[in-house]
Amino acid sequence: MFTTAEQDQEARLFEYVRTLPSLGNDEVDIPGRGGRPARTARVQLACVPVWIPAPLETPQRRSQPVIAAWVVRVWEVDAPAGVEPLEGVLLCSLPTRTLQEAKERRDGYSCRWMVEVYHQIAKSGCSEEKRRFETAEAMGVCLAILSVVAVRVFQLRCALEPQPNAPATQVASAAEIELVRRFVKHRGRSFSVRDFVGGMARLGGFLGRKHHGDPAVRTLWGGYQRLQDMLFGFDLHGSWPPGQSW
Repeated sequence: MFTTAEQDQEARLFEYVRTLPSLGNDEVDIPGRGGRPARTARVQLACVPVWIPAPLETPQRRSQPVIAAWVVRVWEVDAPAGVEPLEGVLLCSLPTRTLQEAKERRDGYSCRWMVEVYHQIAKSGCSEEKRRFETAEAMGVCLAILSVVAVRVFQLRCALEPQPNAPATQVASAAEIELVRRFVKHRGRSFSVRDFVGGMARLGGFLGRKHHGDPAVRTLWGGYQRLQDMLFGFDLHGSWPPGQSW
């Protein structure tokens, strides 16, 4: 439930936004995935300010704060036969009044997966929610360190898509590459980004079979952690592969 611009009438969000007039047309590129072919969708956009009250089951609901927001609807017109039309309803805090502003909110939301993957790494891989400290200050220091690790794992995961066949030197140090190469017993002269990331994930339990696809964030995190332990061990022992240093 939400309150319309007049703030005196409650309505269901999806039912209300589907009555809004279109501000104009645009196009959205939909990539192919899972056997679905890539295509370009013709869409229309609409936006309106809304005020979101507390949920119906909230005690003393009328006395609770009401959140001001903007809602943007993007929907496909003239979808191909047999294809479900594209539709998205977005809520945001940024004022959205024009067609150009609605496009900017839509494009910004399309980047959400990067934030979601980062948080998945921080939560599932780094296990931030399981950390226990006696003070908030100590917890803050831990989260700061884990955030850097999460960014590093995220970078490695993202490198698989745009440049899987690029040299591994673009994403890893010479020492990291040498250790992973020896672990997976890679005897070829070239060693790519995919070779390194996949080999590091195997350190974390990834099996690397053809039908498994790319490694999940949990195996990447586990592999990265083990790789750092191996690097630290070599440093303490003072013995490195020929030509390598810390």
